[in-house]
Amino acid sequence: MKVAVFGAKGKVGTVLCQLLHQLGHVVVKIDKDDSLESDCNVAIDFSCAQATEKVVNYCKKFKTPLVCGTTGHTENQLKMLKNLKNDVKVVKKANFSIGFGEMEKVVSQMKKALPNWDVEIVETHKKDKLDKPSGSSKVLADLVQLDQQAIHSLRLGNCSGEHQVTFACQWESLTITHKVDNRISFALGAVKIAESIAKK
Repeated sequence: MKVAVFGAKGKVGTVLCQLLHQLGHVVVKIDKDDSLESDCNVAIDFSCAQATEKVVNYCKKFKTPLVCGTTGHTENQLKMLKNLKNDVKVVKKANFSIGFGEMEKVVSQMKKALPNWDVEIVETHKKDKLDKPSGSSKVLADLVQLDQQAIHSLRLGNCSGEHQVTFACQWESLTITHKVDNRISFALGAVKIAESIAKK
């Protein structure tokens, strides 16, 4: 398939393009000043929230399905993505790694099993990550009904991403941790969904 990659020069975007090439797909790299004149089977966005309008306009123009892994959107940008669903298939996730998806299920189950326990979330990402807290930690906060302002966010080195959810009572505690060691985990999840929604 032919894939438009927004944010192709970024950390995840670079890994994503390499993976797509390895899988035999054609890649159209789209960054800040690149042309939007190539029709593709699907678009994958790992750019930045500020590029949302450009991404949406591209998908509308070519009726291209979108896989969006960008976080930190404003309410207006989220509205743009929501409205885009009227025209094409849109899959937006804060975290495409398989392990994080399983973590969501476990955290949800723990919240139901331990409704009266205290809950804290700690997330660690690379020092230049723009959004704080991360989109993934916001997802977890919603699952445990925790105010997003209470999330503990660390920005250190080149960490690809680590999320910890700790449940505790007076006598014991339980911590669930998900850590990404290589950004290919995000790329693999995004490609899998892109292959399933690409227009023929």
